[in-house]
Amino acid sequence: MISTSGFNPMAVDMDYKNLRKIDPEAARLAVLSFLKEHAFNISKTASSFGINRTVVYDIISRSKTGNLTDRPRIPRYQPRKTSIEIEEKVIEARNATRFGPGKIAAYLKKHENISIPVGTIRHILRRADKSRTLVAGHCTVG
Repeated sequence: MISTSGFNPMAVDMDYKNLRKIDPEAARLAVLSFLKEHAFNISKTASSFGINRTVVYDIISRSKTGNLTDRPRIPRYQPRKTSIEIEEKVIEARNATRFGPGKIAAYLKKHENISIPVGTIRHILRRADKSRTLVAGHCTVG
């Protein structure tokens, strides 16, 4: 019979995910300090925090750059992003006419000579509605 003597390899000493919700930078610092205390044992650090070894390696690489804060979720480059001027024209057309995306596409093609896909107009209007850039008196609250 094998004696476990209270050792459970699946036990999580610290919950990295909860620490990260509170303060991502402090959670990464906790992982780094634990790593230093245990002679840079990646596997032990990962199992103690309940994370993958790749996350530990990512934290180590971030510490080398000196920036332990979260990265922004938006991509660095958006080469096909619709320009702000066109988005403003879509919002202006919406406020002036109260048309839907299909009619706004036709309106902009006829009056502004701008060809925009209906789906793109729909996304622009959704983002504008979330940020409340549409005229407040015309927005319906449901």
